Amino acid sequence: MNPNKRVNDMTEPEININELAAKRDVAGLIAALKSKNNSTRYSAASAISKLGPDAEAAIPALIELLKHWDAMTRVAAAGAIGKIGITCKEIAAPAVPALQEALNDREPMVRRVAGTALEDIDPELWVGWDEDDDPDAEIFNDVL
Repeated sequence: MNPNKRVNDMTEPEININELAAKRDVAGLIAALKSKNNSTRYSAASAISKLGPDAEAAIPALIELLKHWDAMTRVAAAGAIGKIGITCKEIAAPAVPALQEALNDREPMVRRVAGTALEDIDPELWVGWDEDDDPDAEIFNDVL
């Protein structure tokens, strides 16, 4: 088996995220965001985050993933929106309300990445936090 392919489960075909990313296949990456496999969704969001304005069509799917049951999927979605927002704030602007809602997520990592994404989109949206008072700060810094 090709190590670059993600095997989802027996009901899903293999998805080669690296190939989709190399082709800048936004539609294929959006489809991968709907995978049942956590790793595939995370990898697709990561690939989308590197496409900048070309990933505009992915914003609605990423917003939807901010509500996903898996915390790392929510982290990946927020991070991807933020990376797109750095390159094109207008494209990521529709995600601002969903990111602001994610600031109340039960998982600290989701809250932190959502806050960073908001700052990436517009520095005036920065909510800030005191790393000295945040027990998850070290983990967060390791992830980013």
